Amino acid sequence: MNVLDKLIRKHLRTDEQIECILRRFPLAYWKSALVVLLLILLPAVFFFQLLPYGKPGGWTIAAAWMIALLWGARSGFLWSLDCIVLTNHRLIDIDQRGIFSKEISECSLEAIQDVRVQQKGVTAHLFDYGTIKVQTASREEHFELTHVKQPIQMQELLFTLRQKHISKMNHGAQDDEEETSLI
Repeated sequence: MNVLDKLIRKHLRTDEQIECILRRFPLAYWKSALVVLLLILLPAVFFFQLLPYGKPGGWTIAAAWMIALLWGARSGFLWSLDCIVLTNHRLIDIDQRGIFSKEISECSLEAIQDVRVQQKGVTAHLFDYGTIKVQTASREEHFELTHVKQPIQMQELLFTLRQKHISKMNHGAQDDEEETSLI
């Protein structure tokens, strides 16, 4: 069981099932990928210029590759833990802002009032990713996940889950009313 599974399962209730986990489209991390690529390629390009310096040149190459490895691992870690989890009862927003910094918010599906999708730019339309903004009953509270793959389908899934949850709650309330009227 990986770190994300443990983190999510820790926040689930006994009657909850995970419907979907939304993560950022990997293209959102192109800047980090570019930094890692440069840190790997630049020492290789300047290898023969650094070679005459002996140990300091070798340490420079090793340091650049170590930084590239750590930067790539950090980016992968942040990508895997920064997500929105849709269950059959609620929405859980896990914002992994740094290695030792995270914020977890949640709202029940019936508290969701509006779900907006925004796709800006050619690449967003070409690769079908965008931003999902979820407005809740609280005036200030909203959830946002940028660079989500297939945002329109995710919006429809969220509304479908919300409708199922509300109708299930209403049927449960009607069953309770029928039981009390029979007594």
